Amino acid sequence: MIQTIGFDADDTLWQNEHLYADARRKYDAILRSSASVNGHGIPANLDDIVHEIEVGNLPYYGYGITSFVMSLIETAIRVTDGRITGRELGEIQDIAKQMVAAEVELLDAVEETLADLSADYPLILITKGDLLHQQRRWRSQALSITLCTSKLSARNHRRAMLKYCGGWILSGAIRDGR
Repeated sequence: MIQTIGFDADDTLWQNEHLYADARRKYDAILRSSASVNGHGIPANLDDIVHEIEVGNLPYYGYGITSFVMSLIETAIRVTDGRITGRELGEIQDIAKQMVAAEVELLDAVEETLADLSADYPLILITKGDLLHQQRRWRSQALSITLCTSKLSARNHRRAMLKYCGGWILSGAIRDGR
């Protein structure tokens, strides 16, 4: 018997991945125009370096925009041998602000589906991302149901979702193995 249905919001309830793709394009443009890397060039494997740093930072920052941008900053410092300027670091911080301020785009039929499900089941928003950011996104939609929010570490995310939701999980992150 289903007792609760849990949702991992990013790319399950609303569009999210496009924000990261756009941020990476802006980041590449900042580094490519940087005087700090002139003569050294941007490494061809920049995405691999960012990914390696992101994974290494998970125990410190978890998932989400803040963690992502901290990893971009750390990567910029590494690939410029510390020569990245304060102005350029500020531009990278602006990427984070743009991501946080971006309008939430619900996936098709989300509002109707949540309304239908909430008539029969308690619904829980479970996130391994930045809790304040997720709550802000949820509130911005003014959806007509209440979800309880829980901050989980990356390590216990799948196990906790299974426990709280009795095996019923709607999550792009679980599907993608993250």
